[in-house]
Amino acid sequence: MGAGVPRGRKAARFHLGLADGLVALAGAGKAALSHGRVALRGGVFKKRILREAVAQRIAYTGTEPVIHRQVPA
Repeated sequence: MGAGVPRGRKAARFHLGLADGLVALAGAGKAALSHGRVALRGGVFKKRILREAVAQRIAYTGTEPVIHRQVPA
């Protein structure tokens, strides 16, 4: 990413790209899922932009994203 691109925009691009990769990975394993759900857990999903992007993209594929509701702030 070029000079002059705001840091926030660079971070958003990174997180959205990561979300696409994670969803592709989940899609590759979807055939092995008999229950049709994917749990989004761990510290990486404390980042709202990543958690919401992955959950939205997972739901779009027809798989239910399961999000831990009591993630520490």
